[in-house]
Amino acid sequence: MTTEKDLDPASRRSLPASVHYTGVVRHPMPSTLTPVSERDPLILVSLSSLNFGGQQRALQNILEAVAGLPAHTVVTTGPSVDPATFTAGPNTEVHGYVPHEQILPTATLVIGHGGHDTTMRALAHDLPLVILPIHPALDQKMIGRSLEQRGVARCLRKTAAPERIRSAVGELLVAGPHRVTAATLGARIRAHDGAVHAADLIDHLPIRERRKGVR
Repeated sequence: MTTEKDLDPASRRSLPASVHYTGVVRHPMPSTLTPVSERDPLILVSLSSLNFGGQQRALQNILEAVAGLPAHTVVTTGPSVDPATFTAGPNTEVHGYVPHEQILPTATLVIGHGGHDTTMRALAHDLPLVILPIHPALDQKMIGRSLEQRGVARCLRKTAAPERIRSAVGELLVAGPHRVTAATLGARIRAHDGAVHAADLIDHLPIRERRKGVR
């Protein structure tokens, strides 16, 4: 399981001995991070790269929510949603694609859908999140609720009105315990690479067990 164990509600169950939490798979990171409190306010908005039901409306509501806030906003829509279909404020950029590793080191907040990869990458950069789960059958709501319980995120409905989104964003854009928690989780995620740990576990399996997995 390539995630942080204490962020997964399933880890509180009795699990088979064969289940191992290896930590988050590492992505490209700067050698040093500027503390979030020293960064200019910058919001990264990224929902799913797939176009799930209600996603277009959620993105427009987010754009309306951030309009007028004292922060620059960068929105990446993904390949399935046309950036030209949105109305954005003067302090907002809307792109089909921008590599997130170019934005995350200078961002101060992420608005996402609760996808595991983007969420963990945000935390690795010490960032709190506003999460609007888009697909009810996936793990997005579980991730959002788990992080909300830890005090590092606000989890809203995908149909949340712009006023509700703006309130959550305004709360997390300023200093508070959510930034301390995000920095603590970020340091833990950066401390090890889940892919390396997983490879080490596989390497220590008896030869016969490794052969069983090759069909």
